[in-house]
Amino acid sequence: MALKIKQTKTIPIGQNIRTIRQAKGIGQTELVRLLQLQGIRNVLETTYEELLKENEN
Repeated sequence: MALKIKQTKTIPIGQNIRTIRQAKGIGQTELVRLLQLQGIRNVLETTYEELLKENEN
């Protein structure tokens, strides 16, 4: 069963993932491939706190 990540107005998970992914030079297709093999924290070398940080505005 697939899990769905829900974001809120104050926690833009998708944007956080995009920002981290781009900073590491990982493309979208490569990210999906790596996620299927390793999981998001290992691929992006980050923490859940970084992924779930709130908007700064």
